[in-house]
Amino acid sequence: NVSKQENGVVRFDISLNANCQVYEGHFPGEPVSPGVCNIQMIKECAEQVAGKSLFLNNLQQCRLTTLVTPLAHPQVEVNILLEEKGDAYKLKATIGKGEDTYLDMKAELNHSILIPLAKGEGTKCQGGCSIGGETSMDNMGYPKLTEHPPGPLHKGECY
Repeated sequence: NVSKQENGVVRFDISLNANCQVYEGHFPGEPVSPGVCNIQMIKECAEQVAGKSLFLNNLQQCRLTTLVTPLAHPQVEVNILLEEKGDAYKLKATIGKGEDTYLDMKAELNHSILIPLAKGEGTKCQGGCSIGGETSMDNMGYPKLTEHPPGPLHKGECY
């Protein structure tokens, strides 16, 4: 569920899946959302707001005030404030519920592009996905940078 607030913040209501495989090792019987998963969840919500794939360029602040757990917090709210600044986006985001904030983050994101590899090796995105296929060439014979293809290439199974 996605809703826009009057101050420009977009709120995503997210359900955490306690049966996700990542919680088997983090931690057995006491699942805790790994910080990297929280950051990825915020990034994917920001991509929906921007309407394009984004790359985390600079993580300026990431403050965890409460552990995010699917048992204690099966439903969380991800709040995104995204401001376009030229080729980059300034991001302010929180994960929490109601008045409680579990994670507060500030970052700079850039539009994700595909990086051409050697001829015949295809492309990969800045996040490291191997897209495969042929490397596209522009009309001057140089490798062409293109947008990340649509679809949940990075989306986790935990939310």
